[in-house]
Amino acid sequence: VGLCSSRGWAHFRGSEDDVLDRYYQAAKRHHADIVVRITSDCPLIDPEIIDLVVQELLKDGSLDYVSNTLPPRTFPRGIDVEAMTFKTLERAWQEDKNSAWREHVTPYIRRAPEKFKLKAVTNEKDLSHMRWTVDTREDLEFVRRIYNHFEHDHFSWREVLDLLEEHPEWLEINKSVKQKEVP
Repeated sequence: VGLCSSRGWAHFRGSEDDVLDRYYQAAKRHHADIVVRITSDCPLIDPEIIDLVVQELLKDGSLDYVSNTLPPRTFPRGIDVEAMTFKTLERAWQEDKNSAWREHVTPYIRRAPEKFKLKAVTNEKDLSHMRWTVDTREDLEFVRRIYNHFEHDHFSWREVLDLLEEHPEWLEINKSVKQKEVP
């Protein structure tokens, strides 16, 4: 928050546990029409993927929620993007009473296709076996190798794929890590 304030960046602090409320209050305060969810454990996120998901939501005005994490998941875990309309977020905020779900923001939306129109964004090749997120020491070691390879931090997810073709052994670093399931 101090860094944001010192640079004049808009920011919001809310409930530590009720993350759905935090998203809703921040979106409301800043008059957002579209809300994009990117988590801090995804340090390899790429603007190309963000744009792809948001453009899909904007292209079809009937959609409520678009993500590259919906089945069939085809992108590496760790370049996860979710985009939804403010009205969708607001409805989830009003209706979701499950505190475990509220901590993860979107389970209510994702598990209610009868209430919300959802769309999955998929990659032409299934890369879902790759783990690019940071939840464990092994994950951190994997991501550090990637960052240490590049001389700058403005590399794309496609450049990471090319790098992993050169160093497929790096995928072994966190291959045994099991993803925690959202309640």
